[in-house]
Amino acid sequence: MSLIGKILAFLNIFAVLGTLALLAMNYAKRQNWEYAVFRQDLMINGLPLDETETDPLQQTVVSKIGEQTKPDLFKGVSPNEQVTTQQDEVNRVKKSLDARIQAAGNDKKKQIFEYAVILLPMADTIEQRNRMISYGTYLQNDQAFGVLKARLFAAHKEATQGGQAQQYEARFRETVNLTFSDPPGSFGEEFLAVMKTNPNMDFDKALEQSLDNQLTQLKGQFDQMFQDVSKKGDAAAQRKRGIARLLFNMVEVLSPDAKGDVAGSPAYRRFFVVVGVKAGVEAINDQAGVLQGLVFETNAERQRERNQFADEHRKVVDLVLDKKTDVDNHKILLAQKKKEADAHAETLDRRKGDVVLYERQLEATRQETTRHLEQLRQVSDQLFAERIKLREKSEDNQKLEKQIRALETGR
Repeated sequence: MSLIGKILAFLNIFAVLGTLALLAMNYAKRQNWEYAVFRQDLMINGLPLDETETDPLQQTVVSKIGEQTKPDLFKGVSPNEQVTTQQDEVNRVKKSLDARIQAAGNDKKKQIFEYAVILLPMADTIEQRNRMISYGTYLQNDQAFGVLKARLFAAHKEATQGGQAQQYEARFRETVNLTFSDPPGSFGEEFLAVMKTNPNMDFDKALEQSLDNQLTQLKGQFDQMFQDVSKKGDAAAQRKRGIARLLFNMVEVLSPDAKGDVAGSPAYRRFFVVVGVKAGVEAINDQAGVLQGLVFETNAERQRERNQFADEHRKVVDLVLDKKTDVDNHKILLAQKKKEADAHAETLDRRKGDVVLYERQLEATRQETTRHLEQLRQVSDQLFAERIKLREKSEDNQKLEKQIRALETGR
């Protein structure tokens, strides 16, 4: 081979090596771009729903999340808390909530309170929300529950005094409405339901039974909440939307310090990493729509209560005006009676003066009469004495007359 041929051969070899180097560099760059695009997709769409979710090339998305990607996604989080699918995050959240409920022990009141705190953000209607709020109000401590128990017992006692079982419900509801400034929610309804099934049940047993029933209901709602987002037969988009709303509402339940700090809180950053920005924004919008609905219901309920209050207030005002008219009439009558009483008092004072005067005159007359009686007694005594003298003189005269007759007879 000539020198030129050898040179061309070496040049061909260098050209091949350069081409291979360029191909290697291009492949590496392509891999970097693919990874960057993958990370962008993760940021937008979030983690895969489960291990079976695939990309357009039919590769499982989980297989692309390597050991380096997980720490990058969950910075500052322990490896045990790092997940690769949204379903794993749902399971992690449920496990944390289960541990929180188990920490309440066997105290059913504390368990109900914890369930209410968890389910409150997921309430879709004002009735559900008020129910959870009532649990938080009356089960927050023993003192609050004691107030609830005392008022329910007072309503129960009042309702049982009538003696007719069919009227128990009406009397119980009426008394509860009068004694509670804040409605007792399902406490009163569940207690009433237990008493309707067994009217002779002891109050404490009925209250415990109602708490058991409510605990069972709340546990069922809690389990159903996670089952709804874990149904494998549902469409992926539907499951992701449900998971996003669930995880969004559970952020502040598990991390109270994150309240209101959607942008800066680590708990909310984890939420956006798991579900993605798109689903996260949709979840926020969905929850905002629910809250707007609750606001509308609240305003409607408030307006209804205002109208009811206005109607009741008008009735009370009318009653007050009627009573005021009665009071004014009574005041007029009272003034007349006072005048009559004053006139009677004046007449009575005059009569008292007359009585004093007459008593004085009577006393003087009595004294005069006593003096005349004394004089009469003296005159009577003198007359009696004269009569005695007259009788003696008469006897003397009779004796003398007998003597005279005797003398005249002897002649």
